[in-house]
Amino acid sequence: MLDITFTHYAESDFNDLREMIFGLYEEDSYGLPMTEEKIIKTSSQSICHPEKVQIYMIRGGEASIGYGILVFSWSNEYGGDIIYIDELYIKKEYRNRKAGSRFIRYILESNKNAVQFALETTPANKDALRFYKSLGFEVSPNAYMIYGVPGGNMKG
Repeated sequence: MLDITFTHYAESDFNDLREMIFGLYEEDSYGLPMTEEKIIKTSSQSICHPEKVQIYMIRGGEASIGYGILVFSWSNEYGGDIIYIDELYIKKEYRNRKAGSRFIRYILESNKNAVQFALETTPANKDALRFYKSLGFEVSPNAYMIYGVPGGNMKG
């Protein structure tokens, strides 16, 4: 059985994280393209502002086998903290070995004060939809809407 652990991202994890993020975006290419600049910004935010964003490295023994990015916000409607699982990725060769489900359970157990956990996946990713539903996630009845120019530069 694989010894799975979760650690907070450190700068020394950058190359592993970069490789896995590009792996995710190569597999599930729907949406905006990934760039190294975005990865640098996100990893920097996780170190400078962990109250806003946290990156977890998922390890199998000593190897980096996946990562998860959490984003924290407050909801007036739900009356508390919401944790948004922005990305979750497990390398192909480590899938179906409980790493992803153990990570989700770890996040749920570690954040009992949160009133909601949210995530998204592309509609075409049937495996991800099935996986998240098996863990108790439901499709939201609300429409997810966005405003902004791709790349994050908003003009009004």
